Amino acid sequence: MVVLVACYVTTIYAGLHNDQLYGFLLSEDGPLENLATLLTLVAGLLFAIAYIKHKPQRPYLFLALAFLMLFVFFEEISWGQRFFGLDTPDTFERINAQKELNLHNYSPIYRYVNGVVYTGLDLYLIGLPLLVVVVSGLHKLLLRFKVPIPSPAVAFLAFFNYFLFAYFFEDLLLKHGNLGQGSINYGEMIETGIELSLFLFAYECFSRGLTWIGER
Repeated sequence: MVVLVACYVTTIYAGLHNDQLYGFLLSEDGPLENLATLLTLVAGLLFAIAYIKHKPQRPYLFLALAFLMLFVFFEEISWGQRFFGLDTPDTFERINAQKELNLHNYSPIYRYVNGVVYTGLDLYLIGLPLLVVVVSGLHKLLLRFKVPIPSPAVAFLAFFNYFLFAYFFEDLLLKHGNLGQGSINYGEMIETGIELSLFLFAYECFSRGLTWIGER
Protein backbone atom coordinates (compact mmCIF):
# COMPACT_ATOMS: atom_id res chain seq x y z
CA MET A 1 0.00 0.00 0.00
CA VAL A 2 2.82 2.39 0.90
CA VAL A 3 4.54 1.70 -2.44
CA LEU A 4 1.31 2.31 -4.35
CA VAL A 5 0.58 5.58 -2.54
CA ALA A 6 4.16 6.74 -3.09
CA CYS A 7 3.86 6.03 -6.83
CA TYR A 8 0.62 8.00 -7.08
CA VAL A 9 1.79 10.95 -4.97
CA THR A 10 5.06 11.27 -6.88
CA THR A 11 3.37 10.99 -10.27
CA ILE A 12 0.62 13.46 -9.36
CA TYR A 13 3.16 15.97 -8.10
CA ALA A 14 5.18 15.56 -11.30
CA GLY A 15 2.08 15.86 -13.47
CA LEU A 16 1.15 19.16 -11.82
CA HIS A 17 4.56 20.73 -11.31
CA ASN A 18 7.32 18.98 -13.25
CA ASP A 19 6.61 17.92 -16.82
CA GLN A 20 10.09 16.49 -17.31
CA LEU A 21 9.84 14.24 -14.25
CA TYR A 22 6.28 13.27 -15.20
CA GLY A 23 7.36 12.23 -18.68
CA PHE A 24 10.28 10.26 -17.22
CA LEU A 25 8.09 8.37 -14.71
CA LEU A 26 5.52 7.33 -17.32
CA SER A 27 7.85 6.87 -20.27
CA GLU A 28 8.37 3.64 -22.18
CA ASP A 29 10.88 1.61 -20.14
CA GLY A 30 10.56 4.22 -17.41
CA PRO A 31 10.51 3.57 -13.63
CA LEU A 32 6.82 2.69 -13.37
CA GLU A 33 6.87 0.30 -16.33
CA ASN A 34 10.07 -1.33 -15.10
CA LEU A 35 8.60 -1.73 -11.61
CA ALA A 36 5.44 -3.34 -13.03
CA THR A 37 7.50 -5.63 -15.26
CA LEU A 38 9.69 -6.73 -12.34
CA LEU A 39 6.64 -7.39 -10.17
CA THR A 40 5.15 -9.51 -12.95
CA LEU A 41 8.28 -11.66 -13.12
CA VAL A 42 8.48 -12.11 -9.35
CA ALA A 43 4.75 -12.91 -9.15
CA GLY A 44 5.14 -15.58 -11.84
CA LEU A 45 8.04 -17.16 -9.95
CA LEU A 46 6.09 -17.05 -6.67
CA PHE A 47 3.09 -18.78 -8.26
CA ALA A 48 5.41 -21.46 -9.66
CA ILE A 49 7.05 -22.02 -6.28
CA ALA A 50 3.62 -22.01 -4.60
CA TYR A 51 2.53 -24.83 -6.91
CA ILE A 52 5.53 -26.91 -5.88
CA LYS A 53 5.22 -26.02 -2.19
CA HIS A 54 1.49 -26.77 -1.94
CA LYS A 55 1.33 -29.59 -4.49
CA PRO A 56 -0.65 -31.91 -2.14
CA GLN A 57 -3.53 -29.43 -2.45
CA ARG A 58 -3.42 -29.93 -6.26
CA PRO A 59 -3.44 -26.17 -6.95
CA TYR A 60 -3.20 -26.45 -10.72
CA LEU A 61 -4.33 -22.85 -11.14
CA PHE A 62 -1.12 -21.77 -9.42
CA LEU A 63 0.73 -23.29 -12.34
CA ALA A 64 -1.62 -21.61 -14.83
CA LEU A 65 -1.15 -18.25 -13.10
CA ALA A 66 2.62 -18.75 -13.15
CA PHE A 67 2.60 -19.34 -16.92
CA LEU A 68 0.24 -16.37 -17.41
CA MET A 69 2.41 -13.97 -15.40
CA LEU A 70 5.58 -15.13 -17.12
CA PHE A 71 3.89 -14.75 -20.50
CA VAL A 72 2.93 -11.18 -19.56
CA PHE A 73 6.51 -10.53 -18.42
CA PHE A 74 7.97 -11.68 -21.74
CA GLU A 75 5.32 -9.69 -23.59
CA GLU A 76 6.29 -6.58 -21.62
CA ILE A 77 9.95 -6.95 -22.60
CA SER A 78 8.89 -7.81 -26.18
CA TRP A 79 10.45 -11.26 -25.79
CA GLY A 80 13.89 -9.77 -25.25
CA GLN A 81 13.83 -7.74 -28.45
CA ARG A 82 15.49 -4.65 -27.02
CA PHE A 83 17.93 -6.62 -24.88
CA PHE A 84 19.22 -8.58 -27.85
CA GLY A 85 18.79 -5.83 -30.47
CA LEU A 86 16.36 -7.85 -32.60
CA ASP A 87 14.64 -6.23 -35.56
CA THR A 88 10.84 -6.19 -35.69
CA PRO A 89 9.54 -8.51 -38.45
CA ASP A 90 7.59 -6.75 -41.21
CA THR A 91 4.33 -8.39 -40.10
CA PHE A 92 4.61 -6.98 -36.58
CA GLU A 93 5.86 -3.65 -37.92
CA ARG A 94 2.56 -3.22 -39.77
CA ILE A 95 0.14 -4.35 -37.06
CA ASN A 96 1.85 -3.49 -33.78
CA ALA A 97 1.05 -0.09 -32.25
CA GLN A 98 4.58 0.27 -30.88
CA LYS A 99 6.31 -1.52 -33.79
CA GLU A 100 7.61 -4.17 -31.40
CA LEU A 101 7.74 -7.94 -31.19
CA ASN A 102 4.74 -8.58 -28.95
CA LEU A 103 1.05 -9.44 -29.18
CA HIS A 104 -0.54 -7.14 -26.59
CA ASN A 105 -0.01 -4.05 -28.76
CA TYR A 106 -1.65 -5.58 -31.82
CA SER A 107 -3.27 -2.40 -33.15
CA PRO A 108 -6.87 -3.41 -33.97
CA ILE A 109 -7.60 -5.12 -30.67
CA TYR A 110 -5.17 -4.09 -27.93
CA ARG A 111 -7.44 -1.42 -26.41
CA TYR A 112 -10.29 -3.92 -26.15
CA VAL A 113 -8.00 -6.64 -24.80
CA ASN A 114 -6.71 -4.29 -22.10
CA GLY A 115 -10.28 -3.46 -21.10
CA VAL A 116 -11.24 -7.13 -20.87
CA VAL A 117 -8.10 -7.98 -18.89
CA TYR A 118 -8.58 -5.13 -16.42
CA THR A 119 -12.25 -5.99 -15.93
CA GLY A 120 -11.46 -9.66 -15.40
CA LEU A 121 -8.74 -8.88 -12.87
CA ASP A 122 -11.03 -6.49 -10.98
CA LEU A 123 -13.76 -9.12 -10.81
CA TYR A 124 -11.32 -11.75 -9.59
CA LEU A 125 -9.18 -9.73 -7.19
CA ILE A 126 -11.96 -7.53 -5.80
CA GLY A 127 -15.23 -9.33 -6.47
CA LEU A 128 -14.27 -12.88 -5.49
CA PRO A 129 -13.12 -12.12 -1.91
CA LEU A 130 -16.32 -10.12 -1.36
CA LEU A 131 -18.49 -12.95 -2.67
CA VAL A 132 -16.68 -15.49 -0.49
CA VAL A 133 -17.59 -13.45 2.58
CA VAL A 134 -21.20 -12.80 1.50
CA VAL A 135 -22.27 -16.03 -0.24
CA SER A 136 -22.57 -19.04 2.04
CA GLY A 137 -20.94 -22.18 0.71
CA LEU A 138 -18.96 -20.45 -2.04
CA HIS A 139 -15.68 -20.87 -0.18
CA LYS A 140 -16.03 -24.66 -0.03
CA LEU A 141 -17.10 -24.78 -3.69
CA LEU A 142 -14.05 -22.81 -4.79
CA LEU A 143 -11.74 -25.04 -2.77
CA ARG A 144 -13.37 -28.11 -4.26
CA PHE A 145 -12.35 -26.87 -7.71
CA LYS A 146 -8.94 -25.72 -6.40
CA VAL A 147 -9.52 -22.02 -7.13
CA PRO A 148 -7.05 -19.71 -5.33
CA ILE A 149 -8.93 -17.11 -3.29
CA PRO A 150 -7.53 -13.57 -2.96
CA SER A 151 -7.57 -12.15 0.56
CA PRO A 152 -9.36 -8.95 1.63
CA ALA A 153 -5.93 -7.25 1.68
CA VAL A 154 -5.47 -8.02 -2.02
CA ALA A 155 -9.03 -6.89 -2.75
CA PHE A 156 -8.49 -3.63 -0.86
CA LEU A 157 -5.21 -2.88 -2.63
CA ALA A 158 -6.73 -3.58 -6.06
CA PHE A 159 -9.80 -1.45 -5.27
CA PHE A 160 -7.65 1.33 -3.83
CA ASN A 161 -5.62 1.40 -7.05
CA TYR A 162 -8.74 1.47 -9.23
CA PHE A 163 -10.37 4.17 -7.09
CA LEU A 164 -7.29 6.39 -7.09
CA PHE A 165 -6.82 6.06 -10.83
CA ALA A 166 -10.42 6.37 -12.03
CA TYR A 167 -11.71 8.98 -9.58
CA PHE A 168 -8.65 11.01 -8.64
CA PHE A 169 -5.43 10.60 -10.63
CA GLU A 170 -6.80 10.70 -14.17
CA ASP A 171 -9.47 13.32 -13.46
CA LEU A 172 -7.11 15.63 -11.56
CA LEU A 173 -4.42 15.59 -14.21
CA LEU A 174 -6.91 16.00 -17.03
CA LYS A 175 -8.18 19.19 -15.38
CA HIS A 176 -4.98 20.65 -13.98
CA GLY A 177 -1.99 18.88 -15.51
CA ASN A 178 -0.51 18.02 -18.88
CA LEU A 179 -1.84 14.50 -19.20
CA GLY A 180 -1.49 13.70 -22.87
CA GLN A 181 -2.45 10.05 -23.37
CA GLY A 182 -0.67 8.90 -26.50
CA SER A 183 2.42 11.04 -26.01
CA ILE A 184 2.55 9.93 -22.36
CA ASN A 185 0.92 6.63 -21.43
CA TYR A 186 -0.69 7.36 -18.07
CA GLY A 187 -2.10 3.82 -18.17
CA GLU A 188 1.27 2.72 -16.78
CA MET A 189 0.05 4.03 -13.42
CA ILE A 190 -2.93 1.70 -13.11
CA GLU A 191 -0.88 -1.20 -14.53
CA THR A 192 1.69 -0.71 -11.78
CA GLY A 193 -1.07 -0.88 -9.16
CA ILE A 194 -2.53 -4.02 -10.71
CA GLU A 195 0.90 -5.70 -10.75
CA LEU A 196 1.38 -4.76 -7.09
CA SER A 197 -1.95 -6.43 -6.30
CA LEU A 198 -1.01 -9.55 -8.25
CA PHE A 199 2.39 -9.65 -6.56
CA LEU A 200 0.70 -9.55 -3.13
CA PHE A 201 -1.72 -12.28 -4.24
CA ALA A 202 1.17 -14.44 -5.47
CA TYR A 203 3.05 -13.94 -2.20
CA GLU A 204 -0.04 -14.93 -0.23
CA CYS A 205 -0.53 -18.07 -2.34
CA PHE A 206 3.12 -18.92 -1.77
CA SER A 207 2.68 -18.42 1.99
CA ARG A 208 -0.68 -20.09 2.68
CA GLY A 209 -1.89 -22.05 -0.32
CA LEU A 210 -5.35 -21.79 -1.81
CA THR A 211 -7.21 -19.88 0.87
CA TRP A 212 -6.85 -17.44 3.72
CA ILE A 213 -9.97 -18.65 5.58
CA GLY A 214 -9.67 -21.10 8.48
CA GLU A 215 -8.48 -24.62 7.86
CA ARG A 216 -7.22 -25.49 4.37
